[in-house]
Amino acid sequence: MFIISASIFKNDITKRNPKNYVYDANGNLTADIGKKITSIEYGRANLQKKMTMDLREDVVVSGRTFETEAEVKAKADISTSSTVTIEDSADVEFRAGSEITLSAGFSVEAGGKFSAVVDAALQTETEGDIINYVYDAGGQRVKKQNSIGKESYYINGANGETIAFYDETGDLQFVNIYGSDVIGKYVPDNETSEHLTPRAKQKSLRPNKISKLERNSVKISYNKK
Repeated sequence: MFIISASIFKNDITKRNPKNYVYDANGNLTADIGKKITSIEYGRANLQKKMTMDLREDVVVSGRTFETEAEVKAKADISTSSTVTIEDSADVEFRAGSEITLSAGFSVEAGGKFSAVVDAALQTETEGDIINYVYDAGGQRVKKQNSIGKESYYINGANGETIAFYDETGDLQFVNIYGSDVIGKYVPDNETSEHLTPRAKQKSLRPNKISKLERNSVKISYNKK
């Protein structure tokens, strides 16, 4: 089921314009021209499997969710100047709290991985704003690259879990802390690493703030004593 809401969409029911709606032989709605939905395709049991929207540049869909049987979700504002196609089983995740602009012809194929995410925390001139993810043959995320070419790498365990994360120079960025799931991250404090032994440094770190960082994980930052 695709769920769409936006204030600029026209209320065709009150205008009673039947030309805005197209149905197939089974009575399924296949197009809603007034809402810029140019095509809706159905699979088994007449369930929606693909929807194509022709969204103009001035169309912004705010605070809404796309959902298919595969739980394809978009929790941030999205704007686009052309056609958007989302298919059933696509592995798509939009970062909450960010504004994502989709380029012309954006498409996610069935079973595919979404490769670009706007990370609001990295929207600076020095870090870049577009984050591209690279996956291995098993579907595990192995590398992250921003728009200026800076790369970071994921170290994964035997069960597919992300154990640690390194930057392109080989410096450790964080280590995941596991319980029944990822319950936090240990982030090294570079300012104290040259002056304290590992045990002393460990005692000097106290949790200060917990915030969402990557999918299915949290980041823990620390204050020195």
